[in-house]
Amino acid sequence: MTLALPQGVTLYFARHGQTEANVEKRFSGFKDTPLTPLGLEQAAAVGCILGRALGDAAGYAFVSSPLARAVTTMRLAREAMGLPPGGFSTDNRLKEINLGVWDQLTDQEARALSPALFDARAADKGL
Repeated sequence: MTLALPQGVTLYFARHGQTEANVEKRFSGFKDTPLTPLGLEQAAAVGCILGRALGDAAGYAFVSSPLARAVTTMRLAREAMGLPPGGFSTDNRLKEINLGVWDQLTDQEARALSPALFDARAADKGL
């Protein structure tokens, strides 16, 4: 899919910081797990990187997924840029996909629950 932006518009994308589910190698969709200490550091680092790229970031619009891991990342990133932590909007279109019964399962648990679907997913990803 190609995204056409108006002339002069630049988008910056950042993923949320590391979560407990990431460490445990669990699927994470709509269900949330908190950021780890490393994830908190990563969120602040995103803010430092954006701050250097943007300079005075006060005139920019910031939008986050409404999931807690993304909101926490955004708050910490904004603080690192010297901005009020809550000065952003959320958009449901930025949420992770709904993983249904696989949400928060490990690969092993998902494979045990639905082996054919797990194998089809792996084949689709070229694994």
